[in-house]
Amino acid sequence: MNEQDYVYIDQYLSGDMTPEEKAAFEQKLASDPNLQANLVEWQNANDQLKKTLLPDETRDHLRAKLEDHRATYFAQEKVSVRGVRRMVYSAIATAAVIASVLLFAPWNKDITKRYPPVEMSSATERGVASTTAMEKAQAYFNKSKYAEALPYLNEEVQRNPKDAFSLYHRGVAYYQTAQYDLARADLLQIYNGESLFKYEGAFYIGLSYYKQKDKKLCKEWLEKIPSTAANYLKAQRFLKEMKP
Repeated sequence: MNEQDYVYIDQYLSGDMTPEEKAAFEQKLASDPNLQANLVEWQNANDQLKKTLLPDETRDHLRAKLEDHRATYFAQEKVSVRGVRRMVYSAIATAAVIASVLLFAPWNKDITKRYPPVEMSSATERGVASTTAMEKAQAYFNKSKYAEALPYLNEEVQRNPKDAFSLYHRGVAYYQTAQYDLARADLLQIYNGESLFKYEGAFYIGLSYYKQKDKKLCKEWLEKIPSTAANYLKAQRFLKEMKP
């Protein structure tokens, strides 16, 4: 891959491209598997830093340092290829080391905590009409205030009982509030349907059984996730981390 593409990846994810540059980049992205892989790798590094680090001074200091490096390597028109390569590998390596320390530390025995929480996308992002209940549900849900989100998710499910988006996120909210039977009731509907959340539903059903110390059923559900599913590797990782 042309190493200049790392510059474009950073600009793309940071929202620093003009509409014309963004369109050209996305056109190239659609036909370049290597570029897609590097975009995912960079995004994963950013996600690890954003979701895994605790909100303290260390996190703020690290973020500031990365921003300083970003300005050094990406702000100029002529970018050092070696500098770009070092920045990419440094960011990924830093995220990996910190994630390893925080996620696999011996004091963190609940392996379900090693997986970033689900986020609800907005109606605008999904290209659908918004409702007041859904807006409030999203606001609470994305702040991990699941108990507060549930009444609004209930309202949405009552309004449209077959809406997979509302059912899935209500199931996750039930899971996060330890209402596992209710969670599985929603998530089973998702799994038995054909929505985009089908295998995420299976994943959370598996986690709900793990929370109840039923590793056999947890394993059965995680093994329902096929290798073609987007969350297959996540499920396989959980299976490996789960003690027999």
